[in-house]
Amino acid sequence: MTEAVPARITNPKVATLAPTWRRFRGISVLFDNPGTRLAGGVTPLEAMQVDAPDRQRLYDELAGVVAQVDAGAMRDRYGFCPLPRFSYHVTICDGPNERTLSGDGAARHAAATLIARLPASLHLAPATLPYVCGAAVLQVVRADRITFAVSSVAIWRHVLAARLEPATAPSGSALARVARARAELVDDLRAELGLAVPAWRPHVSLGYFPNGAAARAAGATLPRWNGALAAGDTSTITFASASVYGFTDMVSFVRLGL
Repeated sequence: MTEAVPARITNPKVATLAPTWRRFRGISVLFDNPGTRLAGGVTPLEAMQVDAPDRQRLYDELAGVVAQVDAGAMRDRYGFCPLPRFSYHVTICDGPNERTLSGDGAARHAAATLIARLPASLHLAPATLPYVCGAAVLQVVRADRITFAVSSVAIWRHVLAARLEPATAPSGSALARVARARAELVDDLRAELGLAVPAWRPHVSLGYFPNGAAARAAGATLPRWNGALAAGDTSTITFASASVYGFTDMVSFVRLGL
């Protein structure tokens, strides 16, 4: 039997293996979860009403995979911290957060002030981060709905992720158009705030590991994860809109309805 990996926590997003989540504040552009009632103003993701839950069946299936693989045993051996089902989402572009935003300048100071006061300050984002709130990618997503399927489960650094790929040829073309619009936003974030935004890999985060050694050791379980995925239902998920979201930790997201 493989020896359990010491669960020393170096992941800045994890506070304890209960799990509890460390404060981690920032701004991102996310796809709006399908089937939810979208309103103006500021709304916590957890509180958004789901009118068509069947449109999120893929999320339910992924939560089922986590349960099937036995998250409790994964926690004991690898310190795995599963994310709650209500927090599932797909990020289009990471914006500034409290770890990536540094340096001088009026734009960076204004963004840092907004982030430090989240979620109450989110309504100020259009004036503080106009290049995010007015990004072309938001309009492109509304014009180009994308249907994704899960291709596999992977471990990237500290995160266990369900990788997504376009489910149809038209969705592949739409994804390419969204990616081009996203690249414009990435350029704006670099110019305005000096941010280096990672390459885009569409995915659903399923949970986090406490440190790099635990994540690497857990790589041995990937056949089990992918076997559970292959043995289950294979739904797709379709996104038709995107919005700016603030977050204060990895389960607490708030949508800005413009």
